[in-house]
Amino acid sequence: MPWRKSSLSPTAKSAPHPEGGRILCGMPMPAALSPGCDRAENRGQPARADRRSRGWISAILAVILTGPAAALLPAVTAACQGSPGDQIFQVNRREATKLLLSTTQPSYPPLARINYIGGHVRLLITVDCQGRVQEIHVLLGHPFLAIAALDAIHRWVYRPFQTKTGPASFQTLVDVNFSLVGPDTTGLAKFPPQPEKFLERSVVPPQLLRPPGRTESNATARLRVLVSRKGRVVDVTPLSGSKAQLAAARKEVIRWRFRPARWGNMNVPWYLDVDVPTPAGRS
Repeated sequence: MPWRKSSLSPTAKSAPHPEGGRILCGMPMPAALSPGCDRAENRGQPARADRRSRGWISAILAVILTGPAAALLPAVTAACQGSPGDQIFQVNRREATKLLLSTTQPSYPPLARINYIGGHVRLLITVDCQGRVQEIHVLLGHPFLAIAALDAIHRWVYRPFQTKTGPASFQTLVDVNFSLVGPDTTGLAKFPPQPEKFLERSVVPPQLLRPPGRTESNATARLRVLVSRKGRVVDVTPLSGSKAQLAAARKEVIRWRFRPARWGNMNVPWYLDVDVPTPAGRS
């Protein structure tokens, strides 16, 4: 699908976003504890404490523009009458933020918190012509945090993006920053070094339950899949293979079922690199 920059602005008038261009600034907190949020964004918000958490949770969400990353998502065809069905518009941060009608803040995963896992998650989202989030692809982020962001952002609702020919689908980036800061921590020095690597050594990776069927060709495409706690593939990243091979491999791998990754006696989401057989003639 061609990636075309839109020269059109949404024709529907919308009120300015109450956050002044930013979607959310996580849990309301003093600006000193949330360096990614300015004081204006927290002014007037009631102070609330998450009693289930030992620290503050800061989820900083921002919608920004991207281009090449769009090739990682499968083609999405707009279903609205009069919309350019073979085209997905790219929408910049200001326009996408104004289109937001409803957002759900990602919750900090307890397993990530107790293992000192924090950081940045970047998602490429496709919104259909009715304003529903149709596709989400993880570009960056720890699997514990990526799943939390996916679960929340799937529930976001946008006002339809209007063009001269009618409502159209669009893509944009969403950034989520998970930062755990509490009154008993004064800085990163309090956290253990390289907590992600320590956790990785204690996680048993997902295992394929049923081997893929044989094909007439030995050709394969290599993918990185995000396997959920239930053993289902929820996201796919292409690693190697032709465009046709990757398209066929993606359709195949989403049907695979895995034994979920294990941390102790608990199922956890995790990444796994897999080689997916592709039919002969796909090159």
